[in-house]
Amino acid sequence: MKTETNSMRIVKPEKESEKAAVEPQKEKAAGKPKYKPVEPVTLETVPEDAVFIRSTDVCKLLNISNSTLRNMRTEHAIPFYKLGGIFLYSKEEIMNYLASNYSRRI
Repeated sequence: MKTETNSMRIVKPEKESEKAAVEPQKEKAAGKPKYKPVEPVTLETVPEDAVFIRSTDVCKLLNISNSTLRNMRTEHAIPFYKLGGIFLYSKEEIMNYLASNYSRRI
């Protein structure tokens, strides 16, 4: 005896109140911009006299995730230093990296 559990699902008809609740959400999404505007990045947590910065600050500065930063380290695309188990980045080298890879959007 064969039973078909997937094809025997019960589908409940939508109520009018549920349909009305879904339609305004679609209208709101249509008027909302897809991407949020980009804000300039500043490092408030890093003092001005700091020579080295940590991975979290570099991620915020470059607007990338921690895994992307890890991939950049393994490819030696970004200069870094390792002290024990902590990865450190020279603030000056990171700023030079940003300046060398900067491209202006049109």
